[in-house]
Amino acid sequence: MNISLDIFKHNKINYDWKTLYVGLKLNVIKSCDITNYAVRILSNYSEIYNPNIIQLAWGDDNLGFEGLLVNILEELHINDLDLDADIWELEKRKWRFGVLAYLEMMHQDDLEQLLNMVAEVYADFNYPKDMDSFAL
Repeated sequence: MNISLDIFKHNKINYDWKTLYVGLKLNVIKSCDITNYAVRILSNYSEIYNPNIIQLAWGDDNLGFEGLLVNILEELHINDLDLDADIWELEKRKWRFGVLAYLEMMHQDDLEQLLNMVAEVYADFNYPKDMDSFAL
């Protein structure tokens, strides 16, 4: 499932390179959103000259998106890239919320299908404790 970053904008949730990295690792982000974010960063901050961001802005499908994002995170002194580490919990929660908001929007007329999809999100995100009440 690919979720657009627009779901974050719509719900006024801040996102950054960490959010994009987690979305890529969870396979829920559109590559064009990573490209658009890089373009927006370069447009808004003309003093930035970062070859990794410039490459992401080109948006070639053959790009190593993950490697470029890892390089950017390392430049930001984020070296623990294990998504099970505590530092990534907030970013995973952002995506979980984004996915759930998207599903609610897409299945608002079919409650049974929505509940089935919520159960899949619960499983896909490794049964987070803050979603336990959904499983009851």
